[in-house]
Amino acid sequence: MKIILMRKPLVAAIAACVLGSVSLPALSADDAMMKRMEMLEQELNALKAQMQKQETAIAAAPSAKADVKVKGGGSLTFGGYLKADFRSVSGDLGYQDYWRGNNPSNVENTDHTGFNIKESRFNAKYVKGDVTAFVEMDLYGGSGNEVATNSTNPRLRHAFIKTGNWLVGQYWTTFTPLKAFPEALDFGGPIVGEVFVRQPQIRYTSGNFSIALENPETWGDGDVGTNGVGGGQGAAGADSDETMPDLIAAYNFKGDWGEVQVAGLVRKVEVDDGTFSDTGGFAGVDGKSETAVAINIGGRLNVGER
Repeated sequence: MKIILMRKPLVAAIAACVLGSVSLPALSADDAMMKRMEMLEQELNALKAQMQKQETAIAAAPSAKADVKVKGGGSLTFGGYLKADFRSVSGDLGYQDYWRGNNPSNVENTDHTGFNIKESRFNAKYVKGDVTAFVEMDLYGGSGNEVATNSTNPRLRHAFIKTGNWLVGQYWTTFTPLKAFPEALDFGGPIVGEVFVRQPQIRYTSGNFSIALENPETWGDGDVGTNGVGGGQGAAGADSDETMPDLIAAYNFKGDWGEVQVAGLVRKVEVDDGTFSDTGGFAGVDGKSETAVAINIGGRLNVGER
């Protein structure tokens, strides 16, 4: 028994030596493979570090939205976007940079191509506690000089302060059901057949109910011989005789099915009842004053998961 116990370790030791001698070339190849893998791993880590450095630089660069901490508390956020439009019109239709709900005039043999960046906009929002101030501009303030500089003028879209339930300033009229606006590449596409008005107002909102006093304006009564073209481009038919603000109330019904707004408007319509002489002069200043009521229902119903 003792001889057997002594021979087993000896055989095992000899076998181990033989195995070791046979495995040495294999281990050398594995070492080379390991060194190669280590080199590849180092190169990969260096590439990751470089990509992370680039991502950090991109994140620090100016973007479409940036937050700024303000001394004394609150945050100031800048946003907006750049957009270039291309339009080519060929046919018996007057060229416009965007289509809206007015008569573009009957023009024969229109053949015009145009580029513009007027829809591009910039906004700034300041928030501190329950106070929010917001202002936004776009470039539809006036036609640019396409001969040399293609300059365009800024135009105010929104400018308001909101605190608690109150909103004071210029924003979409309470009468407009914003959820009814479809998404469209054409800047004026959503306003065809829609209540589309931004104007100064004082609005109080509680839950889904809103009530507001807003800037009054009667348009299209023909006091100066023609209806206005709208869109902020010289509304010649606008009347300047209003004395009472518009009173508007709206209620939003919301759910998983979508959102629908029901709104009512009361307006004091005051217009001149003048006529024009053959020479184009204004004759007659008798006025009319009526109370008008309007109701608007609009919204969006969800169909499917999207």
